[in-house]
Amino acid sequence: MVKEFEHIKILDNGIVHYDSGLNQFTQEEVDRLNEEYYAHEKSFIPQILEDGYIEFPILYDNGPEPIWSSCYLPPNFIPSCTPGFEEKFGLRYNIYIPSYKRAGIALTNQMLDRFGIENYYFCVDPSQYPAYKEEYGIDRVIVRDPSFKSEDKLDLANSVLSPDFLHGASGVFNSLLYISKCLGEKAYFTMDDDIMGLGIKARKGDGIVPGEKYDKDNYYRCSNLTPEVGYDFKANLNDMMILFDKMRNKSFMSCEKYGLVFALPVSIKLGTRSYSFYLTDNRNQRDHLGQQNNDIITSLEMSKYGFVNAIVEGIPQYNSADTQVLEGGATDVYNKFGTLDKAKVLVQAQPNYSKVSVVYSRVHHFVDFNQYNKQRLLGAVKSK
Repeated sequence: MVKEFEHIKILDNGIVHYDSGLNQFTQEEVDRLNEEYYAHEKSFIPQILEDGYIEFPILYDNGPEPIWSSCYLPPNFIPSCTPGFEEKFGLRYNIYIPSYKRAGIALTNQMLDRFGIENYYFCVDPSQYPAYKEEYGIDRVIVRDPSFKSEDKLDLANSVLSPDFLHGASGVFNSLLYISKCLGEKAYFTMDDDIMGLGIKARKGDGIVPGEKYDKDNYYRCSNLTPEVGYDFKANLNDMMILFDKMRNKSFMSCEKYGLVFALPVSIKLGTRSYSFYLTDNRNQRDHLGQQNNDIITSLEMSKYGFVNAIVEGIPQYNSADTQVLEGGATDVYNKFGTLDKAKVLVQAQPNYSKVSVVYSRVHHFVDFNQYNKQRLLGAVKSK
């Protein structure tokens, strides 16, 4: 008898076989698939230009040689470095939403619309443009450069041979970074496309009483913050941006997922990981690394260079859909390689701080941030 779970087979003799999806492509297959992939993506560019998009040059300057390419900006696009930007939008920086195969089912844009936030953009591959244009209009869509998924611009931290379109999220986030840097922006907010809403669950007072049992009356609680309950998300985001600008050695500044951390008073946690919902500083930010787990790998990498990751815990916390259930996004990569490869990439990239583990009845990972969670933030240098 063979019991089968996610990528796992337990044989009669008790041996566990894990089908990680590794070594399923030859070099010839990868070369052919890449050629087909980039030809397919390029075929959508004429329509994008016909719709009035602006071809904008992108310089990738973090490899052996500089590489020029292009992204495509909607005609109404306004970089955050434009005079009058903050007065127009009420925020200091733009919000970029990386998205893939989620036209019509994305959630983050709906949440932002509820709070009257206008300066957000879906960032998609050329082949996704027609579907996103139909759902959201050209004013909401930036066309990114898919070649950021290639190993010319990406360290996979992985020995798995695979075509570029299965190289995970690192190249996607790097494409956002280089778009924003080349535009001359100082920073940008990125949010995953599956954020359903915002909430708060934080203890009242200044701390936790040891041994205290959970008492809901001791907590601020709301699982769906909306304008109707008096919550101003735009003001909250702008406060984060103002605070961000006052820091010198910042890495990411992020928000926590609702329910993961709620036993603390509203606070800022330092020296940890950031993902899904965060501010990025273009001057300090290093390239994302890894075919999978790029958020943790890059958070650790930034810490190693002396930059501090900061999570704002309490207000707001975000509610998001389960990435591995919702179609699109990185689901294809998860399904192809499984969570063992995800953990192995992390260990290969950050061997001193991570290990493969089993959590939630599946192969997972463990990361130790203790070496970096005592770093302090420094104030920005004051100009005379």
